Amino acid sequence: MQKEPSISELENKLKDMVGPSGGLQEVRWVNPYVNLLNETKYPEGHDFLLQALMRSTVNSKIVYDKFANIGGLEFLGKLIKDYDKSEEPEAKSLLHTIIACLNKFTISVELLETTKIGKALGGLLKHPDVSIQNKSGALIKNWKDILLAPSESARPPKPNYNETKIEIPKRQKVEEDIKQEESAEYIIEQYNEIDDYSNKHVRYVNILSELSLIVIDGWMRTIWKT
Repeated sequence: MQKEPSISELENKLKDMVGPSGGLQEVRWVNPYVNLLNETKYPEGHDFLLQALMRSTVNSKIVYDKFANIGGLEFLGKLIKDYDKSEEPEAKSLLHTIIACLNKFTISVELLETTKIGKALGGLLKHPDVSIQNKSGALIKNWKDILLAPSESARPPKPNYNETKIEIPKRQKVEEDIKQEESAEYIIEQYNEIDDYSNKHVRYVNILSELSLIVIDGWMRTIWKT
């Protein structure tokens, strides 16, 4: 009962920041919102405040990016570490909310490296609550799938044979019929050269793609296992 006034106080402080949906209505409120998160010292208050972040609908991606850029993800990682072994109902509710909140962020290798949020989230894989284990594990797998998926630029382009036209010399004289065999050999040779070039190009792009995946996999191992 003693914590109820604190929730009411948080509601009053959020009053100007949130819109009709209950979420942050403008990007300019992200900084004071993060400050309010840091000032709050109990899990119910953090849970209440994070609900406002998740309800943000206006420029939501910009809001989440701003939140990440000013230390919001590091703060969430700290909260995870504070409660990663707690079985208190308030703490478990907060962890469920944090996982749901993290699902809304556009993740990147750089973001994982700088914030260490992946490492913090990995600590929940040993949480006593199985549902928290499962949700955190599913989110980690989703992040890995996103980061290890080859981008469109890494995919080998399909060769377009229509762009390469082989001109067959027109016969100007009946006497040139005897060169048909040579012309046929010339066409076959040209097609072989095109096919050889396409195969080499595809192999080259595939090698680059494989190297990119190896590098990313190395980053992922560092992020989650160190």
